[in-house]
Amino acid sequence: MEDITENTTQLYKPFVVAKRLTIAEPTLRKYCLLIEKELKDPTYFSRDSNNQRLFTEDQIAVIQDILRMKNEKRLSVTDSVTFSLHQAVMSDTKDVTCVSDVITDITADVTATNLPIKVLKELMITIEDQSSKIDLLVEENKAYKKRFEALEKENKEQSLILLKKMDHLIESNEQKDKTKKKFSWFSKRY
Repeated sequence: MEDITENTTQLYKPFVVAKRLTIAEPTLRKYCLLIEKELKDPTYFSRDSNNQRLFTEDQIAVIQDILRMKNEKRLSVTDSVTFSLHQAVMSDTKDVTCVSDVITDITADVTATNLPIKVLKELMITIEDQSSKIDLLVEENKAYKKRFEALEKENKEQSLILLKKMDHLIESNEQKDKTKKKFSWFSKRY
């Protein structure tokens, strides 16, 4: 008689894994989506009848590694996922096809970096254009400031002239009043 041992793998529900990793379930879901996207395999995680993901110990270990990379190495979540999965794939030398796929993905990623460089160049052109516009506005502002200062100086000069004229008029009025008083006093006596 043949000894048949069951080779079953323990599967864990998301709330158990999230609690074990001390993260929220939505965070776990986000990591799972990133893992599936990076592996280009939406069936990487098993699912139950309610379409909830189920996790193996190996998958939990990968997520733990992602969290460690994110926290210790200060990598972004996306970079942590990429790095951890590439490490996991590279350590499993049994699956040469996976390694080949990873190398192909890395080549595609390197090729894709040309896009961000193009975007950066476009941003640089936009920044230079905006900088030129700002320089023009600064020059216009300086011209307006000079014109304002000239008008302000002219206004002060005009104000001084008006004040002198007013003083002269007041003085002239006071002279007339004194003259009137003299004549009025003189005319009252005679």
